[in-house]
Amino acid sequence: MSLLPTKAQKQIRPGSGRLRFDFGLLLAGQALNQGLTALAGLLVVRFLVPLEYSRYTLAVAGLNLGAIIADAGLSAYIGREAARLDEVQAGQLWRKALFLRVALSLLVWLTTVLLTWVFPVLGEPGLALITGLALFPAGIAALTTAFLNARGFIPAGVGLNALNTLANFSLTILALFWLPEAAPLLAANVLAMSFAAGILGRKARRAVTPLADTDRVKVSLATSFQYLALLRASSGFMLIGLASVLFQYADIYLVSALLNRAEVGRYGAALRLLAIVTAIPTVWGIAALPRYVRRWQNQAGRNHLIQELKTWGWLLTGAGLAIALAGLFLTEPLVKLLLGPKYENVTGPLSLLWWSGAAIFASAAPVTYLTMLNQQHRIALALFLADGFGLGLAALVAGPLGGGLIGVALVRVATAWLLCGLYLYFARR
Repeated sequence: MSLLPTKAQKQIRPGSGRLRFDFGLLLAGQALNQGLTALAGLLVVRFLVPLEYSRYTLAVAGLNLGAIIADAGLSAYIGREAARLDEVQAGQLWRKALFLRVALSLLVWLTTVLLTWVFPVLGEPGLALITGLALFPAGIAALTTAFLNARGFIPAGVGLNALNTLANFSLTILALFWLPEAAPLLAANVLAMSFAAGILGRKARRAVTPLADTDRVKVSLATSFQYLALLRASSGFMLIGLASVLFQYADIYLVSALLNRAEVGRYGAALRLLAIVTAIPTVWGIAALPRYVRRWQNQAGRNHLIQELKTWGWLLTGAGLAIALAGLFLTEPLVKLLLGPKYENVTGPLSLLWWSGAAIFASAAPVTYLTMLNQQHRIALALFLADGFGLGLAALVAGPLGGGLIGVALVRVATAWLLCGLYLYFARR
């Protein structure tokens, strides 16, 4: 049975019941993706020694940063604009965005390999060569999923993303048992993404009207200006994504530069465990945002909506603080159980990092509120301010002051709570 309707069927215009179904489906798909990704990540940490995991962590950090630059905000832009356009215009926009994404991926791939060759602290050129291949299928998959969701084909997007997650998980397990090293794991990731991108692209072509030969994408002076206009329109979304990735991975590069590669592996393992917990506010935001955006249209109920968001904010903050307190007692047995004895030095930094997770819980409600009001520029500003503060302080603490991983973890906690405070400040304005 096909995941997409036939061409003869009209575009889905869901009613309230359909919306509830879509939200539940998106939430279930996100839970599956987060769960399998977390499990695969734990297995990777457990199988790899700290030095090898540091190679893997730097390569993945470079891939995620490169993916944000290569995407240039196009996925978020397509997700918004494709819902507003008619079928033909949406299809043309999707095709142009794909062409642009592939061109940017090639540029970012070559640049990443060159940078790792010139600056070894950023990673290894060989691993960058492998991970860079993932930019192409990852970009196709991200743009196509956003396009399908925007056009109302949410079951297709969720189902095909689930296939991608299952393929990635299966190939990761095979690579771990075959040869537990960074290169085979990264190659498995590339193969899984290529599989998913191929299926997504084939399915999405059935959701758009075929173009005549005269309408096909051509590289000319006129279309070059169109691509530049498309980049300019999507640049705001890229800034938010870039700031978010810098907040997530900047201290990884600092540890690589100021400490040593084995410490990168240990710190990356601590962040891997933290990511399992912080997936909770992420999933909440995915489920809550569409609901509050719809309700905000009713001006009479806005005061009640704000009070409800405040209540959720207090509940999430309380949950985050409770997890951080529990971490004081449970971190050591968790590390021994999930990561094994070779990562016993992770206990100290992780017991501190739980408190940065509490800040992420506390930030979920104000971020949802700002996004609901289309205040993405304030979210990006808060992220860049926190990034600058965190990078400067971490470089001082980990370097001249000799704070090591404990110092870097303390700075991350301070940065996360500063970011939460900035979100709250902007939300109150």
